[in-house]
Amino acid sequence: MLIFFLAGFIFIVSLVAIVWKLTTKSQTPKKYPVDITPDLPYENVSFKSGKDQVTGWFIPAKSSEQKSPLYNELICSTNHRRIHYLF
Repeated sequence: MLIFFLAGFIFIVSLVAIVWKLTTKSQTPKKYPVDITPDLPYENVSFKSGKDQVTGWFIPAKSSEQKSPLYNELICSTNHRRIHYLF
């Protein structure tokens, strides 16, 4: 009886470990270097956010006239995530 209990316990612990490993692997983003630049006029930007150095491009509006609230674009990237802001 004790053997079946231990075998079941080991099976459950192994199953939990496998599920844990699969979920953490699926939630970890792949890191790709950004090799391209925008086709529009842009400025390189960089700032510190917490412990990460965030670098990216600022793409200004085509005219100084604000036609909508979404007229400037900031694209940034860290090793962990890509951030895309419109303002």
